[in-house]
Amino acid sequence: MTFRGAPGIVYIDSIYTGGIRGRARGGVVGMLSLVWKDIYTSRLELILAAILLCVFAASGFMGKSFAAFQGYVASLVLAYSGVIVPCFAISSAMIEEKNRTLALIRSLPIRADAIVASKFIGALLVGALWVGGTALAALIVGSRMADSIAVSAVSGLLWMCATLPAAAVELVAFFRSGAKTARIAALVIWPAVGLILLTAVFRGLGERRLPAFVMILDPAYDLAPRAIALVVAGALLICLAGMATAQAIFQRREL
Repeated sequence: MTFRGAPGIVYIDSIYTGGIRGRARGGVVGMLSLVWKDIYTSRLELILAAILLCVFAASGFMGKSFAAFQGYVASLVLAYSGVIVPCFAISSAMIEEKNRTLALIRSLPIRADAIVASKFIGALLVGALWVGGTALAALIVGSRMADSIAVSAVSGLLWMCATLPAAAVELVAFFRSGAKTARIAALVIWPAVGLILLTAVFRGLGERRLPAFVMILDPAYDLAPRAIALVVAGALLICLAGMATAQAIFQRREL
């Protein structure tokens, strides 16, 4: 069975043969095909993200006299870290609804839990690629950045993990009631996230613990490795719990 999922060439080929081999094909192979479809349809966003990382890495070779430009690019990189996974999740959901492909995918010999897992795994894969690229760019830049700008290799990881729960909520809402509900969830979540971040920054300014610029750019500045590990583990557990919830909901949903 062949599926054209978006403008361009995106195919999902699934052949149900029955038995263990058929179930495996309908699960793992089908899920990987859906992950690739989502990445392919969002390729422009990912290309722009890669260009931003290249500019960030190149800015380190401009010298410390370009501190203002370096700070601007670094702030864009960290801002991207906080939105790339939720934006990828909501974008893939909206594309499914726009093309009306979710019902078609559900009719393929792919298990419902694999369809749900593909959305979560695709978002996590994009986040992992971004974190790896951010860490590599930060290592390339290293001490070439201005002294007032501190961007560690784990900054992108922490910002990405901080917004994983938001992505999980968006996807649960999508598999519960569709992309419209996911958009409403995003409109509720993001103002709350922004308020929390602003509160943390202004509280830090009031206590004179860290300069605001360093706090925003490098949340790992004063965190112990154990605290960083707990943040990452907690975010992943919330994301996995969201995936399990969405799977249970979607298996009972009629399209």
